[in-house]
Amino acid sequence: MTASTIFSAVAILISLGSVYYTRRQTQLIEKEQTRKQHEDESAAEWAAKFDEAVRVVQKISTQRISDSVGRASCFIFKSEMLRQRIETYLIKQDLGREHFPARKASSDDLRMPIMQQTIQEVLDCVKKFRETDPENARKLGL
Repeated sequence: MTASTIFSAVAILISLGSVYYTRRQTQLIEKEQTRKQHEDESAAEWAAKFDEAVRVVQKISTQRISDSVGRASCFIFKSEMLRQRIETYLIKQDLGREHFPARKASSDDLRMPIMQQTIQEVLDCVKKFRETDPENARKLGL
């Protein structure tokens, strides 16, 4: 074999290696783009759920149900831990308990499992209340 044949063979091997690694990098970039797109879609979904949960909590928080003791929120959200998480993650606690502004939620906040759990539990409790007590749900504007 001549030197030019050896150099040609080495060049071909290097080219094949380059093609392999370029293809692998392209696959990794595509995988990362897919993951990012999925995260963005998930963040948008949780942002919509967050807005809905805050809206119903604000609507419920200042109202009373005639046949229950206390605020409607205590009747609908029976768990004290859930009510604490609502005040921690969804609304700002007002000392006078008459105004309940929404907390700001970043996309990082919306990815937190505890935040997602709180949002989902609020929506589930409201859905259950609508099904079990449609008359009071209608009165509360749910």
